[in-house]
Amino acid sequence: MSSDKKRRREIDDVEEKGSSPPGSTPALVSTWYKRVCKQNACSPRWSEFRHPETEHEALVARTASVPIIHRLAKKGDRWETGSITVQDITMRKVLTEVLKYYQDLDLHVQDYTFTPPFQPLCDRWEALGRFRQTAEEPDLKQAALKLVDFLTPTVAPSVASMEHIRKTGTIRFADLWRIFPPETLVSAIFYGVETTISVMQCHQKGGSCKIKAKFIDWNGKRAGFCSASHIFNQYSGYRRITSLAVFPISFLEDEVSYRASMVARGKIFEKLRGYHFMIANGTKISPTAHEDPQVVRHPIAGKVCIDTYAYYQSSDRPLPRLKPLPQDEGSQEGENENITKRNNTTGSGDLEETSDNKGPMKRVENLQPLTDDQRLLATPWVRGFDLTSKEWCQICLAWEFAEAKSLAQSEDIDDFTFTAEAMADKARVPLYAMSAAELGTTPADVEKALSHALGLCRMWNAMLLLDEVDLVSIFLRKLEYYQGTMFLTTNRIASIDSAFQSRVDLFPPYYDLTSTARREVWCNFIKRAGQDKFDVTDESLEKLAALPLNGREIKNLIKSALLLSLGNGAKVSMNRVFMLAERRV
Repeated sequence: MSSDKKRRREIDDVEEKGSSPPGSTPALVSTWYKRVCKQNACSPRWSEFRHPETEHEALVARTASVPIIHRLAKKGDRWETGSITVQDITMRKVLTEVLKYYQDLDLHVQDYTFTPPFQPLCDRWEALGRFRQTAEEPDLKQAALKLVDFLTPTVAPSVASMEHIRKTGTIRFADLWRIFPPETLVSAIFYGVETTISVMQCHQKGGSCKIKAKFIDWNGKRAGFCSASHIFNQYSGYRRITSLAVFPISFLEDEVSYRASMVARGKIFEKLRGYHFMIANGTKISPTAHEDPQVVRHPIAGKVCIDTYAYYQSSDRPLPRLKPLPQDEGSQEGENENITKRNNTTGSGDLEETSDNKGPMKRVENLQPLTDDQRLLATPWVRGFDLTSKEWCQICLAWEFAEAKSLAQSEDIDDFTFTAEAMADKARVPLYAMSAAELGTTPADVEKALSHALGLCRMWNAMLLLDEVDLVSIFLRKLEYYQGTMFLTTNRIASIDSAFQSRVDLFPPYYDLTSTARREVWCNFIKRAGQDKFDVTDESLEKLAALPLNGREIKNLIKSALLLSLGNGAKVSMNRVFMLAERRV
């Protein structure tokens, strides 16, 4: 409406009320206008105002100094509260303090107006009561008392309902919103693993109730809040709260023990931020499980590289943006005193950057310590690379992790790979092993696979083992600028091109095992299989060591002897083992 039209309407209203402009004599006539509801929905009424908008504006002006506006609407034969607006400045100060940090609530934008079911007031009802008792300023204390007195008839039914819910431990669908106020800690399941998340919002409308919550994750550079959501579909009757897919941990029988276990697991999450070379035994899932409606869990047992940063770098995915934790809000990466610049030159990856520590891949990570409240919210899954299957995955923190420090026996040992494994374990770095089949057959496949492997080795300072490879021009181009340690194995040493030989630093020769070495290999494999299962003597070991066998052949003979003896339950006869060994020779 233009200013001229608005001014004309104000003059019309003044004339209609029988009033006169300032300085004139009082009007002798009061003009009334008949209001008739559409379709005769209500009885006709009279008003001094021609325009309904002006009538409402006059009502607002007349009640501007009233502390609380209580609006009611008639539904059937009943008057029900439609909204409440708090206008008193002191009362607003009380609500500002009581409702501080309430998720997605801006009291100024909402003009301190509340509508049914008055969720913020119900959620902070106890806080309002405490404020009334502890407020030191008399004006604030009196304002809080008046608010409680006025709001009690409105909020009391919800408070009573909540007390009944806590007493019985059961809840109707219509009341779900009552147990999920902001900042409530709830238990949820992330891919089959119990997880603690914190409620941000709860919206219940019609036949669904949606909860949006947050938990703490690591994106390769910093820890921060990530969001998750769950939708409850409408159900009939009452349900036990702890049987719900998501429920507040305050309803658990032993909340203290639950919190302690979640904090302990959160400490593992905190420790495994950054890069770590570990041995994992447990469960893994796809790194993109959140995109797959049917998540399949697989067992994992062996060496892994825990490294979220490398996952996003190698898969060309942008780092997810996480909401900063409270203690680093406002800080930028590289400016916080708790941010550590690291270069991963060792398997543990815990060295700070110094002038003497020149690693192949530098990164900036914010490794500031977490609080117990933050550890409680940590995700139970970390991203890592399975060195056995050569694939990225998410590994569950509920299982066992150990530093990959000691030499691990390979399931498929030969002289070449044993040397590479021994060197890698001695240096406490990963060994990335690839066969010719994994490299591919076409030049494009070879280049892609080799670039991926070399990129990961650079990030982890890992050793690369290329087993039984055919050397091609693409391979030579990649080798030209590779700065790490690489092992190459081949049975065609005589056919290696001279251009390739010039790029190799060392050609270690491999000879047949000596009798002493073969005896040690026999002893090692018998120990691994269980020495109590064999009828072993020094004489039998000497006989076996005299046979010209390699490590793989000895391992297979041990397996064969064990399988042949499964039926009788007796110890494996070393004469049988010797008989099998002679046939192989």
